[in-house]
Amino acid sequence: MKRKQYEASRTKKTLLDKKRRGEKFVIWKISSESQYEEIERLGFIIEPWIYEIKTRHFFNIRALPSLLKDIHFANQRGKSVIVRRLKKSDEILLKEYDIRFQPIKYRINLVSSRK
Repeated sequence: MKRKQYEASRTKKTLLDKKRRGEKFVIWKISSESQYEEIERLGFIIEPWIYEIKTRHFFNIRALPSLLKDIHFANQRGKSVIVRRLKKSDEILLKEYDIRFQPIKYRINLVSSRK
């Protein structure tokens, strides 16, 4: 059994066990593209849950929304990234200001499926 096949079978077994136990959601860090594809192939709904946001310096912070102020102050404290959940409106705001962000943990819905 190849490593990829082993990871796929382990992912499938773990998710189906959690579903049988009655869990509705699982929050996972998906490590590889093949693992993401395997979860989608099983028919579970995957949505980004926790994001990693790059920090940067802003000028005239009084006029900025609170999310951008948090990013600015994290940069002043010497942090290069912050980790937090984002709303859809926050994602749009970060795209407007060209701030990089990426999902690091995903929420897998075990109750409803795409099939």
